[in-house]
Amino acid sequence: KMMRDNPQVSYSAAYASSFLNKRRNFSNRGIMYFGKLCLALWDGGLPWKMDPKTLDTYFQDDFKGYLQDLPNMASRVRIDSLNNRLIIFGYDGDTKVSVKEFNDQL
Repeated sequence: KMMRDNPQVSYSAAYASSFLNKRRNFSNRGIMYFGKLCLALWDGGLPWKMDPKTLDTYFQDDFKGYLQDLPNMASRVRIDSLNNRLIIFGYDGDTKVSVKEFNDQL
C-alpha cells in the first residue's frame, strides 16, 4: 500500500513536532547571509548560526542578546542595502509584534 493511501502517515513538521511531544526548531524556511552572519530561519524561534561555506550548524543565535525579548523571530527578514541594515520582526506568541534593525557589525 502506498503512503499517500495511508492517512496516518505524514512527514510534515507539525506532525513530527506533535509526534515527538516537544516543539522542534526545524529552521527550514530560509537561509540569510548578512555581514558576517549566515543564518537558517524559521517562523517560531531563534535562527541557527551557520558556516557560510560548509553550512555546518553551530548554535541558536540571539544576536548578542538583542533577541532575548523576541523569542519567535519571523523567517521573512529584509536587508536595506542602501543603509546596510538588517530588518527583522517577531512576536511574543500572543499579541506583541516587534521590529528590530541591525547594522552589519553583529
